[in-house]
Amino acid sequence: MIWTLAFWKGAGERAIKTAAQTAVGLMGTSALIERVPWAVVASGTAFAVILSVVTSIGNADFTAGVPATAEELGKAITLAPAVAKAITHAPVRAADEEPVSLTAATAPDPAIV
Repeated sequence: MIWTLAFWKGAGERAIKTAAQTAVGLMGTSALIERVPWAVVASGTAFAVILSVVTSIGNADFTAGVPATAEELGKAITLAPAVAKAITHAPVRAADEEPVSLTAATAPDPAIV
């Protein structure tokens, strides 16, 4: 699985994100940009990228975007239409049901005043 283009695209994306997060985290420990220990930032970022690629190799199917089992693939296929339907369909109200009004709920009760 690690010899596929999908794997290396996934591993590369993960490594770039890791590099950016690590570099920003290491730079953030310095108060001024002139005082950033660039050698520490570079070595820490390089180490994080290496760990990211090793992690990708350790779970190559996930990195390449391949479901681990046929059952997971089946869930992904059947869940997608249900999720799309739930997101795109607004709740339906009965014809005689009054719409919710914020002003009515916040207006003072005349019986109390």
